[in-house]
Amino acid sequence: MHKLFLSAGLAACLALPIGEAAASSDTTELKATLQASMQRDLERQMIDGAIAHLDL
Repeated sequence: MHKLFLSAGLAACLALPIGEAAASSDTTELKATLQASMQRDLERQMIDGAIAHLDL
């Protein structure tokens, strides 16, 4: 379920049209937001610092 949300969020963000003038700032902010979201998702899945279930 979490992979679905992350994948959908990433696809939606990448599909947004961004002007070149704002692309650098927006891209940095987007990367930081996505990284924070992925880190929170991983932390929720971890038990004592290890991922209990890894579905590749």
